[in-house]
Amino acid sequence: MAETKYSNYSFLIESLVSVYRKEKGLPKSFYRSKAGIGEALSHFIVQWSETHEAGKDQETIELNERAMKFVHSEMDWSKDGCKLLFIETHELANNLINGQFRIPNPDDLELFADSFILSLPKPMYYLSEDVGSLLVNLNEYTSHPGDTCVEIRFRIGPEQYLSNTFYYWSQINRVLDCKGHQDYVGLNPHGSEGYLSLIEFELIKLVGGLFVYACLNENTIESGFPATRALLRSKIVSKSEVTNLILSNDGVRREHDNKKCHYRTFHFRQLVDDRYYKGKFAEMAKGSRVIPVKAAYIGAKVDPYRVIQEDTK
Repeated sequence: MAETKYSNYSFLIESLVSVYRKEKGLPKSFYRSKAGIGEALSHFIVQWSETHEAGKDQETIELNERAMKFVHSEMDWSKDGCKLLFIETHELANNLINGQFRIPNPDDLELFADSFILSLPKPMYYLSEDVGSLLVNLNEYTSHPGDTCVEIRFRIGPEQYLSNTFYYWSQINRVLDCKGHQDYVGLNPHGSEGYLSLIEFELIKLVGGLFVYACLNENTIESGFPATRALLRSKIVSKSEVTNLILSNDGVRREHDNKKCHYRTFHFRQLVDDRYYKGKFAEMAKGSRVIPVKAAYIGAKVDPYRVIQEDTK
């Protein structure tokens, strides 16, 4: 059986440094020079500012502003520890997108990281478009004090068009509870229309479900690589700088022969009753515990199992 491959994030900063290096005829070692990268970024930021001040066409200004936000998000990722999170299996990615669930008190959950790159198993049949890896950043803005803005940056299409979407965590249930894209349309006043709206819905559902799934237990996110030993391929980020993490998978093998059985989709349950916060859980904040309810055929024979990863050292 062929090993699973994973998407790789293409840094906009790396693309800009590459253009600058070639223009100036600089050696390849320039990619690993922090001062050199800063010099290249300063060059483009000045260019973008001059374009804005000159009042050139609105499309160019908007593209430059989007590029500027990508650069800042990639810099935040570097400052936050260069976290790279792999979703272990196609099944898990599909469950996070297609599961329908509601978290009674989303603000009680502790989101596991302020910035990370999300690497997805390929092929991405669970998404409407191959978007590559995602860059996720959490921010708080003065317009929504006390609320966390989940920002997702990605590239789409053959042209690798810079795209982004965002959602406020306090309202995440409005997306997680959606059965499909049609339920989502109109919920996000800042969202796009048409096909891009579908992609945004799937990505918000994926990342929102991921944050909830990460709260299941202390072993849900583990250090290391998937079985394929996938790596972040970059000229400006060394392998030693990256913190590699795996969102581990629990699955169910279904055997069913009962025609009266029905399918229960994968979802989460947030524990809010006092009885769940006793003993070893007594120190945890009420509402902070989440358990998974696996996809299953109710009325059928279900054989649960855990995927065990072999030591490949």
